Amino acid sequence: MPARRMKICSRSISDILSVWHNPFRTPTVYFTNTPNVGDRLNEFILPLVSGRKILKVHGNAVSHLRAIGSVVGSAGPRSRIWGSGSIDGAIPKRPIKAKNVFAVRGPLTRGVLEAATGQRLEGIPMGDPALLMPKYYPTGADKRFAVGIVPHFSDEEEMRNMVNMLGSKDVIIINVRQNPTSFVDLIVQCDLILSSSLHGLILADAYQIPNTRILGRKKLLGGNFKFDDYYATTFGPQTPPLIAQDIASFREAVRCAPANCRVHDFRGDLKHLLDQFPEEYRSW
Repeated sequence: MPARRMKICSRSISDILSVWHNPFRTPTVYFTNTPNVGDRLNEFILPLVSGRKILKVHGNAVSHLRAIGSVVGSAGPRSRIWGSGSIDGAIPKRPIKAKNVFAVRGPLTRGVLEAATGQRLEGIPMGDPALLMPKYYPTGADKRFAVGIVPHFSDEEEMRNMVNMLGSKDVIIINVRQNPTSFVDLIVQCDLILSSSLHGLILADAYQIPNTRILGRKKLLGGNFKFDDYYATTFGPQTPPLIAQDIASFREAVRCAPANCRVHDFRGDLKHLLDQFPEEYRSW
């Protein structure tokens, strides 16, 4: 048996056994290869929404939940989709059941899943579940920084170097490789947020911190797709990203931040999103 197939088989057996031994937890698929606040939000929000702890599983061998993150592309017939998104607009290779689509991140993902299921998905809520964070973690703090820079983990080293070169105590780097509460605590201490991370932008909007997207040198997988998907659920046009590919453009981005940052208000209904949480995974 090829090594890759053996690995998949081993993970499937592991998932089946884990679910068998933890029948009251919610099997959940999310990325953990690289620590990232967007993925770790599943660990914080889902138990509070459902009243049940989650159980990290690796794939489609068991019925499972897919919530926060761009995890639609690898979904299958046993996936329950609640608020997740597509990363690049590609149609999933495995069959997906329309009855298992409870909510999506935005209309672009809905279009992907309509193509995948062959059915219209009108009426399902749209919205990233990260927008629920203030409901479960209300927080506030005195402003300490003018600008918070939230790099995608692929941009972090380069942007950290540029912040150091800038030499301003009013500009800080907010690392996405930390737990959601400490991340949010830093977000709310900033007047403005510049982020190349999607969930840096979503959480800034959720906590009403003006923000805009910043582009470093690294090209993200899927390009603009997940950003366009999210912004299509907000009022007003998406502001063009600021460019930060060297110290000169980074300095200019920080200078122009006040004129380019705003809160992108959600146009959907968070109560509808909550109400659509899959019944089989709730304790309420």
